[in-house]
Amino acid sequence: MSIVDQASARGATYADLRHDNKRVYTVIRENGKTNSTEVQINEGFCLRCLVNGSWGTGMVTSESDLPSLLDRVMKSARAQTRKNEVTVKETEAGTVTVEKKARKRVVDEDVTEFLASMEDRAYEQSRRISSLSISLIAFERFIHISTSEGRRVTTRIDRIYLRASMTCKEGASIESRAQTWGGVGGMEYLLANENHIMETTAQLAREADILVEAEHSPSSVMDCVLSNTLTGTLLHEACGHAVEADLVVSNESILAGRIGERVAADCITMRDDPTQELMGFSPYDHEGVAARPTTVIREGILKSYLHSRETAALLDAPLTGHCKAEYFSRTPIVRQGNTLLDPGEYALSELLDVRDGLFLGDSAGGQVNVGEGTFSFGTQYTREIAHGELGKYLRGCSLSGNILETMKKVDAVGKEVDVASGGCGKGQMDYQGRLVPKIRLREVMIGGRGR
Repeated sequence: MSIVDQASARGATYADLRHDNKRVYTVIRENGKTNSTEVQINEGFCLRCLVNGSWGTGMVTSESDLPSLLDRVMKSARAQTRKNEVTVKETEAGTVTVEKKARKRVVDEDVTEFLASMEDRAYEQSRRISSLSISLIAFERFIHISTSEGRRVTTRIDRIYLRASMTCKEGASIESRAQTWGGVGGMEYLLANENHIMETTAQLAREADILVEAEHSPSSVMDCVLSNTLTGTLLHEACGHAVEADLVVSNESILAGRIGERVAADCITMRDDPTQELMGFSPYDHEGVAARPTTVIREGILKSYLHSRETAALLDAPLTGHCKAEYFSRTPIVRQGNTLLDPGEYALSELLDVRDGLFLGDSAGGQVNVGEGTFSFGTQYTREIAHGELGKYLRGCSLSGNILETMKKVDAVGKEVDVASGGCGKGQMDYQGRLVPKIRLREVMIGGRGR
């Protein structure tokens, strides 16, 4: 009898066991030299049992320790008393296997030439580069999940993530540019996108060089056009986290209880789709639930949250397959997959049709208070918009505001989409993809050091 069947026989209303083997290969080059090559292997088992409306959870690294782990997990669940009993939404029994293995594994390839070529392209563009860092991370992950409902899900998903960051310096003036790429597979993904990666790396160096002598962005309320990557960051951070149902049910989201209400302009239709083969590809989540494309906002109206089994049961909502864990030793939580914004009808020239404004470049980080509904993001650079055309480069600024107010200020969505990737914390590191166009915002707060 399996461990989950034993759990059911001993009184668990639901149980699942996740065997999780995650291998992470990292190569870091700094200023033309390989400073670090590292392999991390995290393998073990996570057992969850729901008994009398309370969770018991435990982790071990050896399969032989599962019987004793079951004893402890069942005892832990029974020792708890809850005012409100936990329930979970179940799905059908069945067996599923999905594999997306790297055809060219980073561990088997000499990646130095590729990374050195990126460095060469950057140094060709500027003699003022004072530091240049490139990080390559490859993930190979095998997961087998068995549940008390008779579900068996086995996945092997390999992904690769690349980040380039460079700084130019002239006297006391220092400016930086950075970019990330990522997707499903191994080195074959980077090789297939080699020309784009090399061209973008050169562009980063040119822009960092220009920014060293650029003026500061103004501080004002003005019309702005957001780059594809900044649009993705805004949607992921400001909207995406606010629809994660674990934050909703704990009343930590500004969007709690707002299903059916207008939360954005009618030109905004946002979806989260882990089935797209982008950086956040996850066809089955870590509870064994099939991921499904989920329309979060349709024409400005909030339509759905992203769910775990527990939140779907609590809110009587469909399962969406958005519950993941960083390692075997972590309990799955609600996470975004791939953020998608439906494209509009506007060409770039039409988006820039403002008398005076700013084009906001790539994100430089920031913070969001999902409960209060406020955000502030930095940008790596901006560009003037004058009479419908892009003008000179300016140093980065901050974009801040209220989530609901800001999303209602979008008056145009571009028709050309770009793929981007990014990492996200929320207590556990995860990686997502984004497929979004540019957007235009009217009268938003910009913080810069210029006039």
